[in-house]
Amino acid sequence: MKKVLFSMAALAFLSANLSALEIDANSVVTHFKGFKLKTKVAVPGVIDNAKYTFKTTNGSVAQILEGASATMDFADENTKDKVREKNIHRTFIAALSDSKITATLKDVKGDDISGNATAVITFNGVSKEVAMTYKVEDSKLVVSGVINMKNDFNLAAAYTALSTDKVISALHGKVTHEEVEISFDVDVK
Repeated sequence: MKKVLFSMAALAFLSANLSALEIDANSVVTHFKGFKLKTKVAVPGVIDNAKYTFKTTNGSVAQILEGASATMDFADENTKDKVREKNIHRTFIAALSDSKITATLKDVKGDDISGNATAVITFNGVSKEVAMTYKVEDSKLVVSGVINMKNDFNLAAAYTALSTDKVISALHGKVTHEEVEISFDVDVK
């Protein structure tokens, strides 16, 4: 009987460790992707200097993501286009009451390949829950969701400043989409 119990305990331990992930918390990158033109051409960027905290860096995806938090400043956006960044600053960011962002993940559900979570995000002085999904592929854990620049976080004035600016409107073919994809990825070891 002792051999059976020992074997079962060893099997449970090995099974748990086989499905455990380990992330490199120093590799996190925060992404955003807006869209312009009627054909919905992506305008990608990252937010530099974002700080992430994970309660653990190894275990199941749920253990890693539950309670994970981030702080950043949208004014640290980086689109690799200095003219675009200047336009974002003089319109969208100038119309914000606060460009700082905080986020915390909760309600993580799924397996070690894919699932869902809720992000509690505070941006422009407004807190909101945002539905997120996650997936593990190509040695990355990617968490993503969508916000609306016109309706979420009291961003209507900032969205209007961006989308109606003469220079930006011309560059966007008079179409700046409201939806923005947000995500972060972290390397899986």
